[in-house]
Amino acid sequence: MAKKNLSDKEIENLLMYEEIPSDTDSFAGGDGSDRDQSKIEEIPQGEQQLLLGEDLFRSDEEFDSEDEVPLSQLLGRIQPATQAVPLLAQTVRPPKWKKAYTILAPDNFTPSSNLPDETTSLAASQQMTTLKIFNMLWTDDIMQHVTFHTNLYAEQKGGTYKPVAADEMSVFIAVNLVMGVKKSPSYRDYWSSSPDLRDEYISHFMSLSRFSWILGNLHLNDNNLLPSRNNPDYDKLYKIRPFTEMLRESYKKNYNHTEKIAIDESMIKFKGRSCLKQYMPKKPIKRGYKVWAKCASSGYCLDFDIYSGKVGNKVETNLGGNVVRKFCEGLEDKNHKVYFDNYFNSYELQVDLRQKNIYACGTVNESRKHLPTLKSDKSESVTIRWFPL
Repeated sequence: MAKKNLSDKEIENLLMYEEIPSDTDSFAGGDGSDRDQSKIEEIPQGEQQLLLGEDLFRSDEEFDSEDEVPLSQLLGRIQPATQAVPLLAQTVRPPKWKKAYTILAPDNFTPSSNLPDETTSLAASQQMTTLKIFNMLWTDDIMQHVTFHTNLYAEQKGGTYKPVAADEMSVFIAVNLVMGVKKSPSYRDYWSSSPDLRDEYISHFMSLSRFSWILGNLHLNDNNLLPSRNNPDYDKLYKIRPFTEMLRESYKKNYNHTEKIAIDESMIKFKGRSCLKQYMPKKPIKRGYKVWAKCASSGYCLDFDIYSGKVGNKVETNLGGNVVRKFCEGLEDKNHKVYFDNYFNSYELQVDLRQKNIYACGTVNESRKHLPTLKSDKSESVTIRWFPL
């Protein structure tokens, strides 16, 4: 039978790993009879050698017919062959799954301690109080930063004003925290002349006019230095970026990473108008700001990042995996156990983390690439653990 010449489109599809049937019968959970042939499988080994081996540099004259010319050179008649190699180099080679598998016990966790001396001494003294813990996280530098930029904004607006001091700003922050516990329809109700609405405790510390002035001038960054939207350095979170970075550093330095770490998303409820607002219909809080969070097994927030959407016109790919990779920086070679859900999980992410000696466990979306055929959760309840809990 005569060999069939591949069309230009077929060659392009092969190089893009699209709908390539596999020559292997191995898969997880069956004998191969009900395997989903529509899954994207790996390029046969012979074709990979033609694409990536030394045949890439041979000329057409060294082959007996066009059928034996490497696919990379055939594609070169459509586009330069040098563009095909980086494309494949960035593609993860799909694995060959087997029905039998072995679970190996993870290596021992290597804890590390780099807490500040004041945090260590406070923990050893067993004299922790709510106020002391708050002052560990909300440092004097943060308070000075908020005070400075609030006065700067008032100065930029012009007019006469009484600058706010750091101590007065501390009272303002404390009043806001108490308002979160004793809620009223409006903050003005705490100073109401009506006895059923007035709060003697809150109104005792600060007048309504002073509270309103600080609330109206509260700022965290210099508006005059805000980049334009067309500037490459434009940041949707510019007005709060220095504050959040200082808070992140404070969170990270005052708590040791535990052996088991969870990475997930959290929602801050907000129904107003904002380009940062996200809508997630399946979440308890459906509208608000999305925050990526890394938490210790105790529930302490080790790190966080507010999601501001895509940057410019760049299309975001593998967002969940990139979030996990960013949060796992600094955890290499310590045998941490990281947990996340199917939004973040993928085969490529698991490979990356394992190469860094980071164990990972999470649910998986069966539609992700490079996965075996999985049994339905409805037919049989199966739990596979990658390491002992």
